[in-house]
Amino acid sequence: MGLLPHEKALVQRLKDEPFTFLGMYGREGDPKEIAARLKSENITWRNAMDLGEASDGTLWSTWAVRGFPQFYVLDEQGVIRQRWFGNPGEDVIDGTIEALMAELRTKKKS
Repeated sequence: MGLLPHEKALVQRLKDEPFTFLGMYGREGDPKEIAARLKSENITWRNAMDLGEASDGTLWSTWAVRGFPQFYVLDEQGVIRQRWFGNPGEDVIDGTIEALMAELRTKKKS
């Protein structure tokens, strides 16, 4: 949860843009405890809880989650444009998102 303050700022900064932040939790905790933590940390964006086994086609296996943190940036078509295992740093995340947002703005102007 080391990036949590930055994640909150990112969600706030892009609230009026075509941007969605999605968290995923599972396997490492009790669902009630996770839900309580989301509430106590004021995490307002959508979060998925994956409680299945890695071999059953769950979110965990579908998205090839290897551990946390893990980040994906998808474009407006749902295509994975960037993926990081581990924390790439706030500047890298912001730069990637800003570049994709600029690309989207350019497409809309055309």
